[in-house]
Amino acid sequence: MVVFEQDNDIELNATINDIQEDSMCEIISHFALQELDEIRKVSSTFQQACNKRKAYIFSLLKVDKAVEIIGLTSKKGMQLNHRLAVIDGRLNAGRYATKILHLTGEVERIGLRPQCLNPFLSQDQEIEEKSRLSFINYSSDARLREGHGRLIDQVLMLLRYCVNVAYNHAYYQGGFREFFSLSRSDRVVSQLNSQIFSLYRVIPSTIGLDSPQAEHEDYSVLDNTIRAMISMIPYEEYGKMANYERDGNNGELILRNFIRFMNCWDTERINGHFWISKIVSSGTLVVQDCDGKLGNVYLVKGIGSQVGEDVEDYFPFLISTTLLPLYNMFVYDGILSGGKKTAGRRQREQIQSHISKAVREQSVVYCCNSAEKGLWDDEPPQLPTFEDVPKEEAEDEEEEGAYYNPTEYELKLASLLMTYAKEIKFESAEEGNRLLVRRFGWTKRENPDQKVGLLFTDNSHPEALYHFCFNQWPCYTLEELLSEALKKCMKDNEVPCIFWIDELSLVPQLKRVLKLACQSIDFDQIPGVEYYPPPSEEERAYVAENDRYDY
Repeated sequence: MVVFEQDNDIELNATINDIQEDSMCEIISHFALQELDEIRKVSSTFQQACNKRKAYIFSLLKVDKAVEIIGLTSKKGMQLNHRLAVIDGRLNAGRYATKILHLTGEVERIGLRPQCLNPFLSQDQEIEEKSRLSFINYSSDARLREGHGRLIDQVLMLLRYCVNVAYNHAYYQGGFREFFSLSRSDRVVSQLNSQIFSLYRVIPSTIGLDSPQAEHEDYSVLDNTIRAMISMIPYEEYGKMANYERDGNNGELILRNFIRFMNCWDTERINGHFWISKIVSSGTLVVQDCDGKLGNVYLVKGIGSQVGEDVEDYFPFLISTTLLPLYNMFVYDGILSGGKKTAGRRQREQIQSHISKAVREQSVVYCCNSAEKGLWDDEPPQLPTFEDVPKEEAEDEEEEGAYYNPTEYELKLASLLMTYAKEIKFESAEEGNRLLVRRFGWTKRENPDQKVGLLFTDNSHPEALYHFCFNQWPCYTLEELLSEALKKCMKDNEVPCIFWIDELSLVPQLKRVLKLACQSIDFDQIPGVEYYPPPSEEERAYVAENDRYDY
């Protein structure tokens, strides 16, 4: 705030009095009422300008006017500073009745002095408020509109079915239509659901899954699902049913929207344990449990019903699930697992207090980063096409990593490995013994010693497991991998036809260094290198919970 010091100097007063009133009003146009009360004391010229400005501000404080709350100093009041409210009338003692529309759809009423109301909203505030109101007004209850709900249920079942296809129908032997008729709480559905993001973008044949029944089934889970959506789902019907402006005329953009959202699900989903705590008009409030500590508060839409609707009497209770971004909302993946652990009295009070604070401070998370940044505001991309990759292009893909220059020591290790392969008359083949390289865990908590296991698939007995500890989190280096792989191969008198490694960034590097090593010793039997993805967070959570609960 600008500080004005009174000065009896005649020249200074003369200068102040010479300032025209219009110029003075322009100078003080960015001050609030409380600041104007202090500025007006400086001189009669300031007083006149401040009075004029105050009168203008009061003329704006009318019923239904949107205002920003400012200058509150109490503990609860400070949580409301910079929140937007709407004037609802006049009260006694010069206060204004205001109503604050929370993201939850709940209305909080409070009486405020005019000095705590700013009627001049910035463009950013108006944009943020428009987005918030569109979320609140999306539907009349805490679930998705029927068209969106039906479509996402179909999409999630397609994803699960495509995981089943990738595993050559190992989980469910029935047909496509029979699978869709399964209960969403069926054990098979839960098992497949937990593995979606382990295989989301992985080509099944590259990780050694059985040969697909049809050539197109060797697409990733994501691509196979999109193919099926385009050819099978009557999305126009769902678009009209949803009747949502962001889906275009007659819902024609609904499928293109969904595909855009799906392309970020593996990076922007939120997986973990959550306290299902309260159903409000715009969603269900859930609190993330971070190893016993309360984390973010999320507002989540249900699919066919409100999240936690059938067990509302147990609130709050702890479950495992995955939150997926959709438009400017979060929806859960339709499966709540992990039993039904309820909170004790003290814990319940902490959760309720945590939620109340988040609601008042507007820190409730209701959309993902892409939606918050407006990256989904434009028209979605056209529907993708799936054409077979020409052989020439497929051969070019083998040169992945061609620009990687290995270090002298990496090349030496690779040359020793391939020299040994040449000595034992190794022959490369698409099928055969593989060397699985896999970390013991992918978080510091799961793998504090930073251990990596190496195991030949033809000898999967636990005693055949060889392990080492890498030096720097989060992963082993190419040098460490080559060094330990050489030890393992010489110990087992075996060289793998394919290296299965769980670090994607090292796949092209290992391909490159093995190729250079073989060229240096004039050996043409080069082992393959393929990515073997680590289990998704959902899969690890499912396994852990399945050990503790009977589904």
